[in-house]
Amino acid sequence: MKEHTPEELAAAVKRYEVELWPRGHEAVLQSHENTNAVHDWKTMMQSDLFTGGLAKLSKEEQAAKDEEEAEVTKQATNGGKET
Repeated sequence: MKEHTPEELAAAVKRYEVELWPRGHEAVLQSHENTNAVHDWKTMMQSDLFTGGLAKLSKEEQAAKDEEEAEVTKQATNGGKET
């Protein structure tokens, strides 16, 4: 297996964190909301899930989201420099 330089390892961790933080943040917020909701039925009945249901992103919305995430990853791997 190839030995990686400290710079390569740091870049790999940076790319991982760029993807992980938003996803993890959203998961924590949802978990917190869910925990509160299941302990308070009145709050749960007012939640987005009960009032709006589950909805997937349209193809256009998903493409825009994917493009935005790719740009964030690109900036993170380039040290924030535009290319």
